[in-house]
Amino acid sequence: MSRNKVPSPKYQVQEALKSQIRFGQSKYQAKLDREPGQRAPEGVFSYRTHDTYVDRGESFLRWAREFHGIKGLADAEKHAHEYLQQRVDQGKSAWTLQQERAALRKIYQNQDLAQNVRLPDRRKMDITRSRGPKPSDVNFSEKKNQGLVDFSKATGLRRMELEAVRVDQVKVALDGTVSLVNIHGKGGRVRDVPVLLGHEKAVIEVTADALARGDIRVWANVPGHMDVHSYRREYAQAMYVQIAGSEYVPYHPDHNALMVVSEALGHSREDVVVRNYL
Repeated sequence: MSRNKVPSPKYQVQEALKSQIRFGQSKYQAKLDREPGQRAPEGVFSYRTHDTYVDRGESFLRWAREFHGIKGLADAEKHAHEYLQQRVDQGKSAWTLQQERAALRKIYQNQDLAQNVRLPDRRKMDITRSRGPKPSDVNFSEKKNQGLVDFSKATGLRRMELEAVRVDQVKVALDGTVSLVNIHGKGGRVRDVPVLLGHEKAVIEVTADALARGDIRVWANVPGHMDVHSYRREYAQAMYVQIAGSEYVPYHPDHNALMVVSEALGHSREDVVVRNYL
């Protein structure tokens, strides 16, 4: 009887993704190595993305079992279009829908899967993360963590980058400008991060404190309730003004400033910066 037992939805999805795992490899390099006409790089490069895709795929297969009596992942593929259209009709957010389609396309290794389903546009006005007070903010005191907050606003680092930055990565140039060098970000990308002009003290002082303690890393701990993304947004907006000389104006951007901000944040696309930070 056990030989006829159908594997769980989660196990089936994990098996479908197993051969595509590229943990530790550079997604950025994989993008550069894409074949002509290939839209997405092959593979799954981060643990978080892998776990998210497993969750999305498991939800889809459970839906297929409930509504169509299908237990096998392969047999469910023909219903991906119906599933995503139903999710659109339910009013799911554009970000959720994009993620679900990306997960299914990766699971089935089919970049054209459900291509006829029209997903809503991702609009800046619909973003709610890190805009205004959040319930978790009551568990984080900016006053008690002022040094970390100021450092974050001055550098725009991600959480994992804050946790990893070392004192020897803080460099002061002859002209007094400060930068963080060889910061390892998402997808294996390595970049130098310029510190906002006028905010050098926020970086230099805490680095000196870490050196005095004999610590290798600038920060021993980054609180889990700290809204790092909101500080990245503040950094991005201030850096744009620093380069462009004025605030961002929709449809009339300074493309040089956008690219500087994009590279500083660890991205390589203007639209990502405009949509999520400006």
